[in-house]
Amino acid sequence: MTLPSFGVPLSLNQIHVEVGGTSGTTVSLNETDVRGLISKGLNASNSISDYYGASSAPPYTQIISGDGFYYHFTMAVNPSQPSQPDPQNTYLWIIVKLGGNIVKGSLTMYDYSTNPPTNLTFGYGGPINYVFNSTNAYSYTHTDGYTYKANSQIANTGSGYNITSHFPNTNHSSNLSTYDNFGIQRL
Repeated sequence: MTLPSFGVPLSLNQIHVEVGGTSGTTVSLNETDVRGLISKGLNASNSISDYYGASSAPPYTQIISGDGFYYHFTMAVNPSQPSQPDPQNTYLWIIVKLGGNIVKGSLTMYDYSTNPPTNLTFGYGGPINYVFNSTNAYSYTHTDGYTYKANSQIANTGSGYNITSHFPNTNHSSNLSTYDNFGIQRL
């Protein structure tokens, strides 16, 4: 069964029943099976409105508008020509967004609630060809059991893509609008 679409009243009880719970029994949004319905981690912020359209039947995660494989490409300064990028020192940050939620990578560089802080980023660094080949070969297996990948390959040359769009190196960006969305598809 699928929970109602946005605009229809939705209750915590309906969500609980969707994940196999008994109607009218105690439940919270932080329970593992409830969070799993929308791929939220332990103590991750969520609200009842996040569960509209979710389903416990495969595929659990629904691809919605705005979901995708997001890439943020940066290049360091070329030491011998400071006004030029250095193709041997590049980095491509990756964010995977499914069901309206970021499920791989993070817009935060570190989680300082852990000791030592946990690096939450995901990406590839090194020579430009390695970075792009690795990224284009990447796929993500979600907790719903399905594998997802970008809708299209990204290139470091050609029309429509400017490899110096994030030069000089801007490091990890905390703003999703600085990422290019290449869409997402289920394999």
